[in-house]
Amino acid sequence: MTYDRRTGKPIASQVSKIAPEVVLSEERVTGTVTTELRTDNNNILNSSETTGRISYENRGECFFLPYTKDDVEGNVNLRAGDKVSFQIATNQRGNLGACHIRLENPAQPVKYRGVVCSMKESFGFIERADVVKEIFFHFSEAEGNVELRPGDDVEFTIQTRTGREFACNITRLPPGSVIFEDVDTTIYKGQVLKPLDRNNPTRQTNDPLPGRIRYRAPDYSEVEVPFGDKDQKGDFTLRHGDWVQFLLATDRRDQLQRATSISLLDETFKVSGEKREQGVISGLKDGFGFIRSVERNVRIFFHYTEILDTSREIMVNDEVEFTVVQEQGVPYNASRLHAIRIKHLPPGTVQFETLVANNIEGYVTREAPKSPVKSQDRVEGGVITYDHGELKKTIMYFLKDCEKPPRIGDRVRFDIYLVKRNKELIAVNVQNLHTLQPGMQTAAGVIQQQQQQQPLQQQPAAQLNPQLLQQQLATNTTNPQQPAPPAAAVAALHHHHHPHLILNQNNDPAIITQHTNGIMAGIGGGGGGMIIPTQNGYLSMAATNNHQMLQTPKIEDYTKMENNNMAGTETGQPVYRGFIAVIKENFGFIETLSHDEEVFFHFSNYVGNPNWLELGQEVEYTLSPNGNTSVSGNCLPAENVRTLAKGSIPQPAVKEGVHNGVVARPLRCINPDQQEYAGLIEVLDETRTQVLSQHEFGITSLVNKRDLLQAGDLVTFKIDEAGRAAEITAVRQKKRATVDSIKGQFGFLNYEIEDGKKLFFHMSEVQGNAVSLHPGDTVEFSVVTNQRNGKSSACNVLKINDRPDRLISRLKLTDDTLPRLIVIRAPKGPQPKGFLPQARLPRIPGIILE
Repeated sequence: MTYDRRTGKPIASQVSKIAPEVVLSEERVTGTVTTELRTDNNNILNSSETTGRISYENRGECFFLPYTKDDVEGNVNLRAGDKVSFQIATNQRGNLGACHIRLENPAQPVKYRGVVCSMKESFGFIERADVVKEIFFHFSEAEGNVELRPGDDVEFTIQTRTGREFACNITRLPPGSVIFEDVDTTIYKGQVLKPLDRNNPTRQTNDPLPGRIRYRAPDYSEVEVPFGDKDQKGDFTLRHGDWVQFLLATDRRDQLQRATSISLLDETFKVSGEKREQGVISGLKDGFGFIRSVERNVRIFFHYTEILDTSREIMVNDEVEFTVVQEQGVPYNASRLHAIRIKHLPPGTVQFETLVANNIEGYVTREAPKSPVKSQDRVEGGVITYDHGELKKTIMYFLKDCEKPPRIGDRVRFDIYLVKRNKELIAVNVQNLHTLQPGMQTAAGVIQQQQQQQPLQQQPAAQLNPQLLQQQLATNTTNPQQPAPPAAAVAALHHHHHPHLILNQNNDPAIITQHTNGIMAGIGGGGGGMIIPTQNGYLSMAATNNHQMLQTPKIEDYTKMENNNMAGTETGQPVYRGFIAVIKENFGFIETLSHDEEVFFHFSNYVGNPNWLELGQEVEYTLSPNGNTSVSGNCLPAENVRTLAKGSIPQPAVKEGVHNGVVARPLRCINPDQQEYAGLIEVLDETRTQVLSQHEFGITSLVNKRDLLQAGDLVTFKIDEAGRAAEITAVRQKKRATVDSIKGQFGFLNYEIEDGKKLFFHMSEVQGNAVSLHPGDTVEFSVVTNQRNGKSSACNVLKINDRPDRLISRLKLTDDTLPRLIVIRAPKGPQPKGFLPQARLPRIPGIILE
């Protein structure tokens, strides 16, 4: 470079071409801002200064490169003297310029703002307010003894070290100083297109706003906006198609809009038809609780996050409405029910019982227990008998529904309510009309009140001495000529000591004595009589000769008599008949004659060896006087179960003609959640769209009693004279496989199902001689899937071919024509106790120790 002698201006000399990579390299170059962009107070560029200049040195030469605002990375303003790094590129005109400019070291430190978004052990990240980006910081960069926390508004400067930006000189700002977005106050209404997948949080790490909502803009155009996991008013579950209301938030950094303050609208449940249940919060723990449902016997688990109204505090006994779903992310058999989308209801909305009838009168035939009922099903209660037209019916009551505890024989007025949980009727608001007082000659409505009564000639019954009355009655027992005490006296003694009392048609009293055979005989009065001893506070009513004997009927007796299931009486209790429907490890269920319900029985109540029980076998039984138990659940418990000879219970004649159908509803033993016990088969037309006829079936309708008919199975059947399905045979696809292994009462087939597991089968499903089945044999079977736990198993296992000879271990020189010895039962191993201690004692040879 030389200078002009006249003017003194520099003149380039010895100009030579240099390599292109010197100025066109992708490597970043460091330089200094010499001319900055001129902006006004509103950060708008002046028209006269649209470009700035950066100087840099290369091989001892100084170059000046222009740049524009678009070439600067980040929302920063470069000042003269700032140290920057950039890349050199050629514009459309072929001129060189600086691009991708980064501020490295400002001449005057620039202050940035942001919010602490996350923190680790000794470092963290700050979300910047100028760009959509996070910047790293170390705890040592905080000025003073300030302890930063997530959510703090901070101010900081930026330094570049080893190619990375670091936040330095961090100071805390007052809360609310940093604002990222502007929230519109207009409330929008939209529909959820894509809810958040809370069960798989790893899928949301790539997209901070994975949810989508569609709404109609003011110009009537449909717009989709995203939302994140912090935009809901609570962490309740959102589903596709939910109607929600929300606000729009606009990010100041990139003008991106998103939905926030999202709340669920009530019309969601009306439009979608989602099944909602009601209940009361029964218990609260740390972060979760339980709801007592109106329609279910079990308590429903829920998380606090599923409460829709986050501003309301959760309290026990709050009335709520909710949706029940299975727990996600766990196997079906291990999952439990969860309550989601829980909405608070006004007090008094939830009703566990529904009023059916009011102001009904009856009399108490069994007293309710005085001890508190611990069972949630409330099966232990008293019984009231009342007239319903020409029928006598019974209903259960509980002490909490009574003004004062009634006694046996008391006349009461009550209301009938239907329990929604188990569809049972109970008596509520029980009021005593009048109590069975000494001197009354009727038995609380069982014996009609006598209109013509003789005046009492003895002293009032309340003043009689019970001991003298017992002596008088004993004298009457040994001397029939001795006049008997009046009915009032005997009634008083019954009220005092609760003996068994009989009144004949002449109002003559009789005292009951118990014999060793358990039969009660009436002595005294005008004639003889007989009565069965009471149990659990029951009386009974029967007629022998000219006597009327008091018996308190059981609620099960009336229901069974209405179904015409009673076969006879034995030891004073009705004897019913039915069919074995289910056999478990130590209990089972009996299908009643009406085929509309099952009766529970324990093997301890079976007379005989329960190992010989078979499905469909005819039995007779009595019902337990104690009612339902915790073991039997909602089923009636049976006692004295005995098998009957085959054909003892007549069956309707089966008509000719075979029909094809589809199982629409299985038996309740297959699907315990259904209300109806009987199964249902539908006969469809050729297009399988219209139902031509429906026929119920029970355990006796199956040809193979062990066949597990499920909904959707194809069957062939006949119809009996009662219109029920009979001789049902499942039409299943037969499969073949070899036996992999047999382990006692079950085994596995070489037929792979889900997860590569082998197919399970039980030895009871083997047709024919199960002892002859060995590993390696070829069998034919059908695959069924349990709807409750989702597990598959083989049924109707039939042996086709023996295993190959190479798998059979045979002794050489064996003659197949001779009789063979076959093991039909494997030997048992030794007892774990071993030999007795006496076996270890030394003894004299020839002498046996006893």
